[in-house]
Amino acid sequence: MSVAYSHDQGKTWSLGEMAASQWKNGTHAFMELTANEKGMHFVWLDSRNGKQGLQYAHSINGGETWKPETTLDAKTCYCCWNTLASDSQNNLYALYRDKEPSDMALIKVAANSGVSKRLARVGAFDWEFQGCPHVGGGLAIHEQGNQVQLHAMVSTMKPEKAGLYYLSSSDGGIHWTPEQRMGQGMAVHSDIAVNDSGALLASWDVAGPNGMSIVTSQSKDHGKTWLNETVLSKPDRDATHPKVVAVDEGFLVFWTEKVEGGSKQLQIKKLN
Repeated sequence: MSVAYSHDQGKTWSLGEMAASQWKNGTHAFMELTANEKGMHFVWLDSRNGKQGLQYAHSINGGETWKPETTLDAKTCYCCWNTLASDSQNNLYALYRDKEPSDMALIKVAANSGVSKRLARVGAFDWEFQGCPHVGGGLAIHEQGNQVQLHAMVSTMKPEKAGLYYLSSSDGGIHWTPEQRMGQGMAVHSDIAVNDSGALLASWDVAGPNGMSIVTSQSKDHGKTWLNETVLSKPDRDATHPKVVAVDEGFLVFWTEKVEGGSKQLQIKKLN
């Protein structure tokens, strides 16, 4: 696991210090990086404690060096991606797949103290699974005055509830709304973003007769209701793993799909 940094807007790059400097006896994977006024924040999975766990490191100089890492959760799912988001007070939130049960969970790293606290499960499915589904979740934060609302996309493969769900929290991630089913059929990988006005865009991939497709849905009322689904990708492209970013006057949706010859290509589409 390596980190590179640039001081000239990406024209040249230098190799930074390894964030996982305290444990080099195995692999580090499923990395997620974000930044706020407190610096760079990095999470990943490794098995330094005998089981796969969620690790965290913090840099105050743009990734050149890193403070000693800490373990946020010593026992997690083996191979599901992690998602980071930060609020305006620079508190950090990590959404990840826990173990026993294999539901998604949320940890908060306090901005001032750096102390971490597990807040809640995000979707209480009680899914017991000894393998790994290779599926993480999506997390977005919207603030209006003193009101902080968290929005999440999570999935489960528990037989009677298998599928994709949306939830929200209005108390900083401690309590969550009931799970709201998203997508038709077997929706899998997902992401979510929120703009300054509170409008939401969720995106996911779903299997169909023409392979995997990218689907989106918008909410104009903070997640209470969702508009009709829209398919963004073309048929027979095996389009997967969407990422959503809020931008001026809309959202950008990124995904990968197959092109002629079988190679993968990045696709981008703006939605207003």
